[in-house]
Amino acid sequence: MSLIASAESGRQTASPGENQVIWTLWLTYGAFYFGRTNLAVALPGIEEEFGYDKVQMGVVLLSLKVAYGVGQFLNGQLAERFHPRIMLSLGLIGSALLNITFGFGTALYFFLFVWAMNGYCQSLGWTPCVRVIGNWVPIARRGRAMGIVGTGYQLTAGLTFVVAGVAVSAMGWRGAVWVPPAILIAAAAIMILFLKEKPDDTCNSAAVQSSQLPLEQRHSFLKNLTLTLSNPALWLLALSLGLLNACRYGFIDWGVSHLFSIEKERLASGMSMSPLRTAEALDSAVLSSAIKYAILPVGGILGSLWAGWASDRYFGSRRAPVTCGLLVVLGILTIAYDAVARVSFVGT
Repeated sequence: MSLIASAESGRQTASPGENQVIWTLWLTYGAFYFGRTNLAVALPGIEEEFGYDKVQMGVVLLSLKVAYGVGQFLNGQLAERFHPRIMLSLGLIGSALLNITFGFGTALYFFLFVWAMNGYCQSLGWTPCVRVIGNWVPIARRGRAMGIVGTGYQLTAGLTFVVAGVAVSAMGWRGAVWVPPAILIAAAAIMILFLKEKPDDTCNSAAVQSSQLPLEQRHSFLKNLTLTLSNPALWLLALSLGLLNACRYGFIDWGVSHLFSIEKERLASGMSMSPLRTAEALDSAVLSSAIKYAILPVGGILGSLWAGWASDRYFGSRRAPVTCGLLVVLGILTIAYDAVARVSFVGT
């Protein structure tokens, strides 16, 4: 049986099958970040080797976000019609192959095109995960489930900095896009083996049926698109998420470069070195910066857990109050970061 009812409290607890699905999605979606945030660690090496400036590399980073946004818009509709495991497999394997391809590039437009395609593959990750959670988890526990999955990509974002940093120190900047794909492919294999898209027992199906539309009530693709675009609440959420990600990815994409620039200034002020030793020192500086910046996701993990728990416990599974409160705190901390980063690494 998928749900175990407590005789004393009448509350329902998650079954082993439901928990397996949640933790499989935790691993699966988290793995996507090894092929997304790794470029942040490669940026200093690319700029040093090819002479590209931060504006040019910023456009490359932007291409992923634009393609990701377009992909999310389309895949949100396609997720209702294609098996989640197929979409997740295509996303993970496609992103892995595109990361490897990126490492063979030299031209800016090549980088731009490949990273945009990677952005679309990355967009195949989230909506299938949401659909599977909707199939398995009742609304009363969905905040907890999303909170757990949220810790996965926070943790792997931090691990990506470490893995890519070690790869750069051993192989140069290309290591940052050649080593992480192995993790994506391994995650795809695990997901195919262990992810069950929906329960096959009537008890759990009844528990989540309130979030599932009967087949005869489902709309066509164009009808869903019209309903989506005409929903003002969805536009408000989209604007909020867009502004949130502008801040979030500002730190993720440029945080390592920021710390690297500080390390580079320190190296420049020291003794002169041969070109070979200078290159080795710069790669080591990238590793040092990446490891330091891996601390960022710790706050994200704690926030994901607390947000899911608090929204279920204190706000009747309403997410908006918690979201608004966290956005206010984020704004304050972002301003504080800008001030503190100039004088204290520990404070930063």
